[in-house]
Amino acid sequence: MCLALCIGNYLKLPNRDIAAHQHPRPPLCLKVIINLTNVNTSNSMLPSKNSILRVNLFFTRQFAYVAILFAAIVGVLLPVSVITYLSFYKMLVPVERVQTPTKFAEVGPSMRPSLSTLIYATDVLPFLCHNGNLTFLVRLNLDAICKYETAHQSLSYTFEMSPQHKILDWLLVNCDSRYIYVEKNNLVPYNLRYWVPPILVDVLKLVRVDHPLLYLKGHELHTALQTSNATFTLEKMNFLFLDSRKTFIDFVIEWDGLRYYLVNYYFTSLFIGAGCFWALSSVFCVLSAFVFCHRFLLDEIAEEKKSA
Repeated sequence: MCLALCIGNYLKLPNRDIAAHQHPRPPLCLKVIINLTNVNTSNSMLPSKNSILRVNLFFTRQFAYVAILFAAIVGVLLPVSVITYLSFYKMLVPVERVQTPTKFAEVGPSMRPSLSTLIYATDVLPFLCHNGNLTFLVRLNLDAICKYETAHQSLSYTFEMSPQHKILDWLLVNCDSRYIYVEKNNLVPYNLRYWVPPILVDVLKLVRVDHPLLYLKGHELHTALQTSNATFTLEKMNFLFLDSRKTFIDFVIEWDGLRYYLVNYYFTSLFIGAGCFWALSSVFCVLSAFVFCHRFLLDEIAEEKKSA
């Protein structure tokens, strides 16, 4: 109705006005109507609500796929890869070493320290017999408390397994407090040891020494320990108190080949081995998810075409 009124008023203009103006300007109401028509035309070019909703659902679904895939790779495949490597390691290296206790103390009311101890190898004989073809390192695992923190104790010892296997040698015990601390604490500096919680540092003055004694085959050790009583004797202990409960004689297998690197570079091998298992399983998982997602999208597109 407004449009009809505007056109009617425009047509009632006098002839002189039309003659004077070859191109008369349309009235304001026509301009408003033309602008409204243009706005409606431009609004018709905008995407519909269904298309916007479809795009949002597409991105939401893609994000869900990626989130589930990431959770599966990190939360499932990574622990499984670590467990797989540990099982593989346990299969190749079932036992690294066996120990025999020592008694550097006289049994009785006085419990005076002793300089000699027998090696009670009854429990390790079956293991040595079973691994007779392997080479073993016989090692002293000594724990002691130093009387003086700045002293360096030189201990002379005699290790005798049989008349053919008798060793006279010495070992050095470093009683410096800084050395003892650094050997047991790699993360917290020495000067900050009293500024952190005790659970994070070990401030005990217990010094540990791993000293190699000799190398023999398993069957040779089995024969020597079975035929005679092995002894370990120290000549003197002026600056040390030996902790007999934590001092052992170790029989360590000397592995070769791949097992040598698995044992001597444990954490490096763990990182590389578990990483390889994780990478292979992750690639397989990503490829499987991509194939499944592609097949699922194709089926969905085909259903949309049929419904259209």
